[in-house]
Amino acid sequence: MTHESEAVPADTVNLGRSPATGGGAAPLLRSVTVIARLSWAVDAACAKTPPDTLFVHGAAQRSARELCFTCPVRMACLVEALGSRIEFGIWGAMTERERRALLKQHPDVTDWAAWLTENGRELDTPPMRTARLRAARAVVAG
Repeated sequence: MTHESEAVPADTVNLGRSPATGGGAAPLLRSVTVIARLSWAVDAACAKTPPDTLFVHGAAQRSARELCFTCPVRMACLVEALGSRIEFGIWGAMTERERRALLKQHPDVTDWAAWLTENGRELDTPPMRTARLRAARAVVAG
């Protein structure tokens, strides 16, 4: 779930921001806030996965997200990505393109957790069903 290829402690999440981009104490405060808000991330199925696995492009995203369907915090991950408008990587089993489309379709949503609780079935698209079935088969076979 990091954008860079470097290793980070399991209890932190790096969203590609650095003090060099903003300088001063504000970026550090934002980083602390992000880490606190992402406390669910330590339980993510991808927590120990190399970042290059999740930050792929194009069609590779569809297979990369299969790991998400085994994840106990998939919805928290998706809520974070949608709420923060994270542009890159697989988050909550959704590709970059799928998240952009969802954000465009629902620009008025301010509470993605509530929206997903009420409307999550709308995310059950054919590509999502295919990825979920592949992930289930892999769990059974493995």
